[in-house]
Amino acid sequence: MIVITSKIDGFRRAGMVHSTTPTPYAENRFTSEQLAQLQAEPNLVVQLLPKSEAIPAPGSMVAPDAGPSKSDSNTTPKGKGK
Repeated sequence: MIVITSKIDGFRRAGMVHSTTPTPYAENRFTSEQLAQLQAEPNLVVQLLPKSEAIPAPGSMVAPDAGPSKSDSNTTPKGKGK
């Protein structure tokens, strides 16, 4: 995975506009020439991440301390009727 962050919002390089927000791209998104151009650009931060360090899609993570939803709290365990 390639993650690109621009130091200037709206900066253009390799035929695209880059944001100050880190943006993930597939490894095959750029040609080797484009990738070299991006990496040589001082206004861009280009990170090549192994798949194990890939950035998850927004909203795809669940907080580690997330408890049961409110609908779960209204159920009664089997064999424990009121």
